[in-house]
Amino acid sequence: MSRPAERALLTISKAGANDADAAWAVRNSSIRYQCAGCYPEEVVDAWTAGEMPDAFVEDVERSFVVARREGRVVGTGALDLKTGKMDAVFIQPGYMRSGIGRAIVAHLLGLARDAGVMSLTLEATINAAAFYRACGFSGNKIATYRSPRGLAFDCVPMRLNLGSESAPQGPAPM
Repeated sequence: MSRPAERALLTISKAGANDADAAWAVRNSSIRYQCAGCYPEEVVDAWTAGEMPDAFVEDVERSFVVARREGRVVGTGALDLKTGKMDAVFIQPGYMRSGIGRAIVAHLLGLARDAGVMSLTLEATINAAAFYRACGFSGNKIATYRSPRGLAFDCVPMRLNLGSESAPQGPAPM
């Protein structure tokens, strides 16, 4: 049985500063929901604590896309076209496992290809590494991620070469 949220049309578009509050809320709820089993509670609490920094608003405006269902922001993703770094793919917990994350990654892959980016990198949380592998990224080693907020925790550095014909073109449309 599908949930009503799964039947509604999904749109992905460039985010603006006015999307920052919703993006921050999606980020925090996604981290609390998905990362709680992989990271100590104190790390998750510190990661999601406090007010939204001004730098986050600037990042949203510069490099984020938002996924919306029925006008509501239900997912985010970010791509720095200068460095090829993908980041901030977060999905609102009630909408997880409905294809939104794959759709966001496919959208970001399209933006990267259109801009002539040859490879993408990201630092996956431990719980998200399998998802990114399913999207075509490779990487298995554990490293330390250092967040803009001064936190340090385990991650999996990953890479996707877009220059080969075998590079994934993104998942099938939803």
